[in-house]
Amino acid sequence: NFNLNPGELLDIANRVIYDSSQGKIMMTFFVAVIDFSEHTITFASAAHNPPWLFSPADNGSFKMSSLVATGQRLGESRNAPTYESKNINFQAQDTLFFYTDGLLEGKNLEGVQYGKKQTRKILETAMGMQPAEVINTIMTDFLTHNEGKTLDDDVTLAVARLLQ
Repeated sequence: NFNLNPGELLDIANRVIYDSSQGKIMMTFFVAVIDFSEHTITFASAAHNPPWLFSPADNGSFKMSSLVATGQRLGESRNAPTYESKNINFQAQDTLFFYTDGLLEGKNLEGVQYGKKQTRKILETAMGMQPAEVINTIMTDFLTHNEGKTLDDDVTLAVARLLQ
């Protein structure tokens, strides 16, 4: 039995980070609990980029939903406002895409960001692939976009296909 919701987990993490760093370290964070028996995802965010949930549509395309919840960065203040917990339903074959801001904000030599539009375009073409192939496809395109320079920020991706 899991008794804490994701918002409560972030509240605890916030206090620990604030107390150990005295407000000198702040970070974004996202937490989700996937309940396979109820087909729900309960989530909360500490100002992190919202993950995307891709659901297969009848016409062979995918419907995208953003998992958006309000909450300030961890470590910003000891008594942060309550972190919002939300629920969303999922179906078998839905795909979750997690990413850090370094993906969207990565700039090429001309100063153009990779951006949400390009990320979504590549993801939608890769949704029929296995999760590891989805990551390889997006990273290949991202690194081509940023070719000829060092990256502006770290880039972390995760893809999970919900099979049940």
